[in-house]
Amino acid sequence: MGNWKDGIFLKIANVLAYFVLLGSNVYIYTKSDGDYRSGKETYFTPAPYAFGIWPVIHLLWLGLLVYQFTENGTKTIVEVGWKFPAVAISSAVYIYVWAKGNYTLAFMFIYTASDWAVKLRKALNEHPSKGFHDGLWVRFLVSLFSGWVSILFVVVLFEAFGVASSEPAGTATKGFVILGMISLVCTAPADAFQEPGALGGSIAIAWGLFTIFEHQRSDAIVHWSALLFATVSLLSVLVNVARFGKRRGMLDDEERPLIAGN
Repeated sequence: MGNWKDGIFLKIANVLAYFVLLGSNVYIYTKSDGDYRSGKETYFTPAPYAFGIWPVIHLLWLGLLVYQFTENGTKTIVEVGWKFPAVAISSAVYIYVWAKGNYTLAFMFIYTASDWAVKLRKALNEHPSKGFHDGLWVRFLVSLFSGWVSILFVVVLFEAFGVASSEPAGTATKGFVILGMISLVCTAPADAFQEPGALGGSIAIAWGLFTIFEHQRSDAIVHWSALLFATVSLLSVLVNVARFGKRRGMLDDEERPLIAGN
């Protein structure tokens, strides 16, 4: 039986990194007077309430901090190593420099956070889920975070290198917006056919695209393209939910004979 002190320095690092990430979000929230904004509006900027996904991520991450002190939680944390702190710290730095309006530097750090999130998911996929709590506090969290970081990556890309929405959208701008949405939509179906915990990524991408549709009203092509791709992403969510329900049903069928035998 594992000891909760196993990997204690790693667990402490997870706690500290969590509060650094939480602090960065509190900072930008207070800096913008409750309106989660950095300053520059582009044709890929989502509605301010899109960033309401951060409290959900923080809540799940808090659950992870508790779960990591259980036997199964300790095993998972040791398996993935220092990837959780790396994701949290790089995300926190991204938020801070983004709030300062340094979009090129913010793009570099959101790329780093995205890269660490991919490594974290790969590390998790090398090991089977250890039950409901592992699926919720670890795998669903990582999937949701990965999907949200994918949205932020494209948002910051346009902030760093795209035109402001105060300028007319040219053909090139509209084309790049659609390409950005296509890249996200291709990510959502890919998640939908992964493990059930990948549901979070599809949810985050669908959520982000719907908020872009709601916010981008100055250009009809951008507006309705966002709705189209958001709907496609939502289908990925439904596929993932259906697969999860089917898998749960198969597990229940396998367990019934064992229960009857006892």
